[in-house]
Amino acid sequence: MSAAPVALDHAPEVAALLLAEQAAAPPPPPASPARGPRWRVVGGLLGTALAFYGVDLAFSFYPAVFSATIPALWLGALLALGAGRKPGASGLGCATAALAATGFFFLGGLEFAMGLGPGSVGIWRVGLVTALIVALGAWRDGAEKPEPPPDLGPRITPWVEVLRALAADVAPGRHVTGGLDLRGAQIPEKLARSGKAPSGAEVSIYHDEWLRLRLPLRDGSQLRIAAIDRVKARGEYWKQGSRRRKLKPGRSERLGTVEVQLVVPPALYRPRTQPPGPAAVGELAAGAAVVEQNRATIAARLDGEAPAAADVVALAARCFAAFERAS
Repeated sequence: MSAAPVALDHAPEVAALLLAEQAAAPPPPPASPARGPRWRVVGGLLGTALAFYGVDLAFSFYPAVFSATIPALWLGALLALGAGRKPGASGLGCATAALAATGFFFLGGLEFAMGLGPGSVGIWRVGLVTALIVALGAWRDGAEKPEPPPDLGPRITPWVEVLRALAADVAPGRHVTGGLDLRGAQIPEKLARSGKAPSGAEVSIYHDEWLRLRLPLRDGSQLRIAAIDRVKARGEYWKQGSRRRKLKPGRSERLGTVEVQLVVPPALYRPRTQPPGPAAVGELAAGAAVVEQNRATIAARLDGEAPAAADVVALAARCFAAFERAS
């Protein structure tokens, strides 16, 4: 979703270009720095630690310097991982592994002080710590990968086509007004109402008019087009079963609609006695035209992400069909 709403108050061609910019393919996320040199250092340190353990177990070579070298190599691998940590990345994994390696360091010194042989050291220790360091380093690298921005093209491009199709009908010198708001439905300012369900779950209803266009037409009419999402969000709640309570996850339901409203000059038009009724307009399920004096409104259910431009233009034509020329 975009970070901030986009306001429109431009000529039709410029407004279409602004929407097209929002629909442009997002740039690829920045490439991560090469990890080759750092991972070669980590791999070298861990490989040396494994080799030292092999020598220790094979030849019972266990002086103090040799005993302290293996956990020191672990700590060096951790420092190499930490040095490559990117700004803003979590250091919790490396800190946990550092504490573990430090504990093994002191265990090795204790074993040497007590005169225990290499068999008591156990090959499991180097395997465990090596796996811990590698796993935490891989987890840290994976967690740092930035998520690509969402592709808004499929949602916005049809509305660009709607603007271009209606541009010739806009009065000369007049602007298309409105805006685009893709921050999402579930934000406080779009909350319509909230309450509690009988189950105890919090239920919130959001009204998200994420696109609105107002077009002044050549004959003095005003055409308003809006894309609206109504979202019902239900929070998690505890359900009492026969033997135990179970936490049920929350869920949300979305109902998309396209609303077209036409206000005509009373001196030029008058309502027909039989306005257009419900009908399927392309992939839209359009309701009956609601006519109030010189204003006609048609709402249509939108099951997909965005309607076809031709279907929206057809809805506007149905609004015009609710009126006839005044004699």
